[in-house]
Amino acid sequence: MRLHREVQQYIVGVVAGGIPQGALTAIRALTDFRYRSQAPKLTDADIAKLTASLQEFHDNKAALMEAGARGSMDHWRIPKLEIMLSVVPSIRSMGALGQWSADVTEHALYIDVIKDPAQSGNNQNFDGQICRYLDRQEKCQLFMQATTARYLDLRGDSDDSDPSDGEENTLGSRQVTDYFKRAHALSVGDFPTAPRPYRTFASSTTAFHLASRPKMTNIDVDRAAELYGLPDFKPAMADYLARHHHNLTHMIGGRRRATPDCQLPFDHIQIWSKIRIQSYSSYDLKMLLPSQGLHVSPPTVNWPFGRYNSIIISRDGNKDWPHSGLHGHDVVQLRMIFKPISGLQSLLSNMYYAYVQRFVTMSVDQHAGMHVLKRALRSTGERVGDIIPLFQIRAPAHLIPCFGQKANSQLNSHSSDELSSSFWLNKYWTKELFHACS
Repeated sequence: MRLHREVQQYIVGVVAGGIPQGALTAIRALTDFRYRSQAPKLTDADIAKLTASLQEFHDNKAALMEAGARGSMDHWRIPKLEIMLSVVPSIRSMGALGQWSADVTEHALYIDVIKDPAQSGNNQNFDGQICRYLDRQEKCQLFMQATTARYLDLRGDSDDSDPSDGEENTLGSRQVTDYFKRAHALSVGDFPTAPRPYRTFASSTTAFHLASRPKMTNIDVDRAAELYGLPDFKPAMADYLARHHHNLTHMIGGRRRATPDCQLPFDHIQIWSKIRIQSYSSYDLKMLLPSQGLHVSPPTVNWPFGRYNSIIISRDGNKDWPHSGLHGHDVVQLRMIFKPISGLQSLLSNMYYAYVQRFVTMSVDQHAGMHVLKRALRSTGERVGDIIPLFQIRAPAHLIPCFGQKANSQLNSHSSDELSSSFWLNKYWTKELFHACS
């Protein structure tokens, strides 16, 4: 099942450009059908789209046959395809399909309680060894919860390499940290000794969490710009301050007004290499999603081109992610997370910022069903980048390079973002992203 999920996350973006358009349309339509059918809530409009996706597949499946996808078989008499015809009637009569899934009970009653404990024994006296295993695991979990509750510090983790949120505990269940709750507790003064600006804070739609200790606690601005390969970092910051002074919207792009030798009201900054962001489900505003980590690190031995995740940011306060989709939002690459070190108790010392580089969002490709992104470049060939407040970040974005007929042989998991110039905005990465971009 996990392998199937990973295939459906990547298959459309990977094969786009390498197979006939009709075959791509069929694969995309079938993938859309799978994602739409798994939605926890469906309206009449959703069901109409679900029906249209299945029909689109059948209208284009002949192209798959012509491309040799069925091998020597010359028919489509596949039981699972026939079952798909009953999905819409089942949803209309019994509701969303997810509620009938046996995955949860199978995992809880078989894997966690029987399979995993049995594999930890010596294949003898199964009943007694399984009970002893579960008893000890429960004691470990209770001890972990007690010590965590005792020493929980809302200031965050001790360094920048905080563990992933939502990791499995000793009993296999997933625990989701509520950063909205942490941010509220800090904002109302429940923890007056916490360092400011608070490392955990929230907007109306997104919660943010930074480690209490920056990766770089005091680095010169020029040295930081050189380390992260951002020659226009200082003029970008100067332009941001000028726009803020005149109460202008913090947009990305436009003519660079400040010069490279401009002076800033600070000389040093603190830098973080990771941030966690969290939001609520677009399907259910009461359902808190696990937080997701965003990485931003300069080149290292393991990451020779650096590690810079892509994100979706807000550029229009009147548009709300994810309900507005990409309207009023931009896709950018996160290149630095920082806070100026300034003796002035002002905007500079009380906010976190990000340097981002923008992608130009093209129209949706009718065959792949995804937006095409291209790097925004200035007339000099330099990438378009600017400074934004950190709270404008809304969600992670997942990009797949447009490989075309033949992929660049130099591309790998570490270089594809930097050596490619055009990308697919992969809406199939998560069901939340699919819902927002469809």
